[in-house]
Amino acid sequence: MRNIIFFVLTSLLCACSDPSDQGAETLVRQIDSLYAAKNYQQTLDSIESFRLRFPKNVEGRSHALDVWQKASLDMTRQQVGLTDSALQATGRQLGAARSIYERNMLSLRRDSLQSRYDVLCAQVRYILMKQKEYQSQQQKNEKATPRH
Repeated sequence: MRNIIFFVLTSLLCACSDPSDQGAETLVRQIDSLYAAKNYQQTLDSIESFRLRFPKNVEGRSHALDVWQKASLDMTRQQVGLTDSALQATGRQLGAARSIYERNMLSLRRDSLQSRYDVLCAQVRYILMKQKEYQSQQQKNEKATPRH
């Protein structure tokens, strides 16, 4: 009899808790702390893991999308700065190059860096556009949802 009561109580407790959301809040806090520490790649990896582990956690996924956009934007802006610095340094080296071979190699490097710079700038513009769309969608949803 005791075993049956214990089994029934255990079953009820297990049924009341939602196992699909266990650890979701912990992972969201970890994502926020990684973003605050400016570990952008780890932040993005953690968000990807969150999406796979908790596909039905709508609130967490919404927050994760916001952090994903911010982390992607910040990481891309960092890369733009580094690429711009390398591009400027290569331009100075190109001006000081003496041999044709050295000028050709530096020209190739400069062209490659310029292409990378252009792509990164386009990526920043795209992320900003998507953030603006997401915010306007959120505002529309807030207006459409009646509050009691």
